[in-house]
Amino acid sequence: MGFGVSGATAVVVVGLFVSAGIFYDAAATSYEAVDEAEDDRAEALLEQRNTAVAVANAAIQSPGNALVVTMENTGSTTLGVPETTLLAENVVVPHDANATWAVESDTGTEVWLPGETLEVTVSRTWLDTTFDGGDPTRVKVATDTGVSDAAEVR
Repeated sequence: MGFGVSGATAVVVVGLFVSAGIFYDAAATSYEAVDEAEDDRAEALLEQRNTAVAVANAAIQSPGNALVVTMENTGSTTLGVPETTLLAENVVVPHDANATWAVESDTGTEVWLPGETLEVTVSRTWLDTTFDGGDPTRVKVATDTGVSDAAEVR
């Protein structure tokens, strides 16, 4: 064997080592990404299992015939008020001046702790505009963890 064959063999061997290093790095990175995603999914499932909400009352009430929905956080997960969605007849109730969102009568908080009550008062103006002067017959609350509850409006 001459120098040409030995040199070519060395180049091939070095190429195999470089390829193996690149493959190992890519495989390790992929495994870490999958492992992290599985951990995130397990954490989200645990949070979902620990979340529970219940619509305690939904009624059209005076003054002004506003829709008042009272919900309870019956789980062990702290929920965010901005991440909580209220639907009236499958229409999202806005988090703006058309509805007042209050946790234990506090309209300034964005945290809904376990055992606390969230009350949403929806203005008559929004109801009239959205439902052509009528009233919704059903409401549903949904959390950012995907847990929900529904009730008939009385």
